Amino acid sequence: MSDTGCNKTVAICSQRVDSCCIGGYGRHVARAPRVQQAELLYHVTSRAARASFLFPTALEREIFEEVLMIALPRAEMECHAYCVMGTHYHLLLRTTRANLGSAMKRLNWLYAWRFNRLFGFKGHAFESRYWSTPVESPEQLVATIRYLALNPVRAGLCGSPLAWPWSSYAATVGLADQPVFLTLDRVLQQFDRQPQRARAAIRRFVEAPTVTD
Repeated sequence: MSDTGCNKTVAICSQRVDSCCIGGYGRHVARAPRVQQAELLYHVTSRAARASFLFPTALEREIFEEVLMIALPRAEMECHAYCVMGTHYHLLLRTTRANLGSAMKRLNWLYAWRFNRLFGFKGHAFESRYWSTPVESPEQLVATIRYLALNPVRAGLCGSPLAWPWSSYAATVGLADQPVFLTLDRVLQQFDRQPQRARAAIRRFVEAPTVTD
């Protein structure tokens, strides 16, 4: 088997074994190491332990955005899209080094420390492992952008992705201030070289009523 084939096999096995995890930080079967690469886009998500609320109010979501401002530059990572929900978050990240695992560990630890300090809790705030998948094609990229934008709509939390302030969507289409940790060039250029046309194209793509996936 070629090196490329081996890498794909390891990545697939890692994802399958992750799905066999039993109950957060509890018992789980042995898991293969993740394949980590530099200069690669990843869709990353991490969920609360015990299906509890990690971001119950606007305060916790704002704290998480502050954590992103601290953790991402230190890890030399770019955030191209994000969405913060009640029990989990989604990020579209680009690595500049092969350090996704250590970067996610630090990000989750930093938020958990602040969360526990705020509420007087102890112990784990997140499930044992974050989930990630590479975003390697233009089709995957635009699908991920739409998925993140529509996540709160499909969860019944709002009627429009523009109505959810804890995501990058409004900033991406030019209707909200751009957070300092958010990089938009790559997303916009995927739709059009001219930013205004790109934003209009993104809105048509994301907000089209025929979207069912």
